Amino acid sequence: MELVYLATQSQIVDCSAVALVRIMSLVNSALTVIYIAVPIILIIMGSIDLLKAILQSDDKKMKEAQSLLWKRLLYGALIFFLGIIVQFVIFDIIRPSGITRACWNETQTEVNPNA
Repeated sequence: MELVYLATQSQIVDCSAVALVRIMSLVNSALTVIYIAVPIILIIMGSIDLLKAILQSDDKKMKEAQSLLWKRLLYGALIFFLGIIVQFVIFDIIRPSGITRACWNETQTEVNPNA
Protein backbone atom coordinates (compact mmCIF):
# COMPACT_ATOMS: atom_id res chain seq x y z
CA MET A 1 0.00 0.00 0.00
CA GLU A 2 1.49 3.29 -1.03
CA LEU A 3 1.68 6.22 1.33
CA VAL A 4 -1.28 8.54 1.18
CA TYR A 5 -1.02 11.97 2.68
CA LEU A 6 -4.16 13.97 3.32
CA ALA A 7 -4.30 17.54 4.57
CA THR A 8 -6.91 17.99 7.28
CA GLN A 9 -7.15 21.18 9.27
CA SER A 10 -3.60 22.33 8.45
CA GLN A 11 -1.97 19.01 9.32
CA ILE A 12 -0.72 16.19 7.12
CA VAL A 13 -2.11 12.76 7.90
CA ASP A 14 -0.38 9.55 6.91
CA CYS A 15 -3.32 7.17 6.40
CA SER A 16 -1.06 4.18 5.88
CA ALA A 17 0.15 4.51 9.46
CA VAL A 18 -3.36 4.36 10.93
CA ALA A 19 -4.13 0.86 12.23
CA LEU A 20 -7.77 0.95 11.13
CA VAL A 21 -7.08 1.62 7.46
CA ARG A 22 -6.95 -2.05 6.46
CA ILE A 23 -10.15 -2.74 8.38
CA MET A 24 -11.77 0.31 6.79
CA SER A 25 -10.75 -0.89 3.35
CA LEU A 26 -12.18 -4.34 4.05
CA VAL A 27 -15.45 -2.85 5.34
CA ASN A 28 -15.69 -0.58 2.28
CA SER A 29 -15.18 -3.57 -0.01
CA ALA A 30 -17.80 -5.60 1.84
CA LEU A 31 -20.32 -2.75 1.74
CA THR A 32 -19.72 -2.28 -1.99
CA VAL A 33 -20.43 -5.97 -2.61
CA ILE A 34 -23.53 -5.81 -0.40
CA TYR A 35 -24.83 -2.70 -2.17
CA ILE A 36 -24.54 -4.49 -5.51
CA ALA A 37 -25.66 -7.99 -4.49
CA VAL A 38 -28.72 -7.15 -2.37
CA PRO A 39 -30.79 -5.50 -5.14
CA ILE A 40 -29.92 -8.28 -7.59
CA ILE A 41 -30.91 -10.96 -5.10
CA LEU A 42 -34.13 -9.09 -4.22
CA ILE A 43 -35.14 -8.84 -7.86
CA ILE A 44 -34.41 -12.48 -8.59
CA MET A 45 -36.07 -13.89 -5.46
CA GLY A 46 -39.11 -11.59 -5.79
CA SER A 47 -39.55 -12.51 -9.45
CA ILE A 48 -39.36 -16.23 -8.69
CA ASP A 49 -41.90 -16.01 -5.85
CA LEU A 50 -44.35 -13.90 -7.83
CA LEU A 51 -43.97 -16.08 -10.92
CA LYS A 52 -44.73 -19.21 -8.87
CA ALA A 53 -47.81 -17.56 -7.41
CA ILE A 54 -49.02 -16.38 -10.83
CA LEU A 55 -48.56 -19.82 -12.35
CA GLN A 56 -50.56 -21.43 -9.54
CA SER A 57 -53.43 -18.96 -10.09
CA ASP A 58 -54.20 -18.86 -6.37
CA ASP A 59 -55.16 -15.57 -4.72
CA LYS A 60 -53.91 -16.75 -1.33
CA LYS A 61 -50.49 -17.61 -2.80
CA MET A 62 -50.38 -14.22 -4.56
CA LYS A 63 -51.00 -12.37 -1.29
CA GLU A 64 -48.36 -14.47 0.47
CA ALA A 65 -45.85 -13.77 -2.30
CA GLN A 66 -46.57 -10.04 -2.19
CA SER A 67 -46.23 -10.01 1.59
CA LEU A 68 -42.92 -11.87 1.36
CA LEU A 69 -41.70 -9.43 -1.30
CA TRP A 70 -42.49 -6.42 0.93
CA LYS A 71 -40.68 -8.06 3.85
CA ARG A 72 -37.64 -8.69 1.69
CA LEU A 73 -37.67 -5.09 0.47
CA LEU A 74 -37.77 -3.90 4.08
CA TYR A 75 -34.84 -6.17 4.99
CA GLY A 76 -32.96 -4.91 1.94
CA ALA A 77 -33.50 -1.31 3.01
CA LEU A 78 -32.24 -2.15 6.50
CA ILE A 79 -29.10 -3.66 4.98
CA PHE A 80 -28.52 -0.43 3.06
CA PHE A 81 -28.70 1.49 6.34
CA LEU A 82 -25.91 -0.77 7.62
CA GLY A 83 -23.35 1.45 5.89
CA ILE A 84 -24.70 4.55 7.59
CA ILE A 85 -24.65 2.78 10.96
CA VAL A 86 -21.06 1.61 10.43
CA GLN A 87 -19.92 5.12 9.56
CA PHE A 88 -21.75 6.55 12.59
CA VAL A 89 -20.11 4.06 14.93
CA ILE A 90 -16.62 4.62 13.51
CA PHE A 91 -16.73 8.40 13.26
CA ASP A 92 -18.95 9.49 16.11
CA ILE A 93 -18.51 6.83 18.77
CA ILE A 94 -15.17 5.07 18.36
CA ARG A 95 -12.96 7.80 17.00
CA PRO A 96 -14.45 11.25 16.47
CA SER A 97 -11.51 12.82 14.66
CA GLY A 98 -10.87 14.17 11.21
CA ILE A 99 -8.05 11.68 10.71
CA THR A 100 -10.39 8.70 10.66
CA ARG A 101 -12.88 10.41 8.35
CA ALA A 102 -10.12 11.47 5.95
CA CYS A 103 -8.72 7.94 5.83
CA TRP A 104 -12.23 6.48 5.39
CA ASN A 105 -12.80 8.76 2.42
CA GLU A 106 -9.43 7.71 1.02
CA THR A 107 -10.31 4.00 1.33
CA GLN A 108 -13.60 4.68 -0.44
CA THR A 109 -11.76 6.19 -3.40
CA GLU A 110 -9.42 3.17 -3.41
CA VAL A 111 -12.43 0.82 -3.63
CA ASN A 112 -14.35 2.98 -6.11
CA PRO A 113 -11.97 5.26 -8.02
CA ASN A 114 -14.89 6.98 -9.80
CA ALA A 115 -16.35 8.29 -6.51
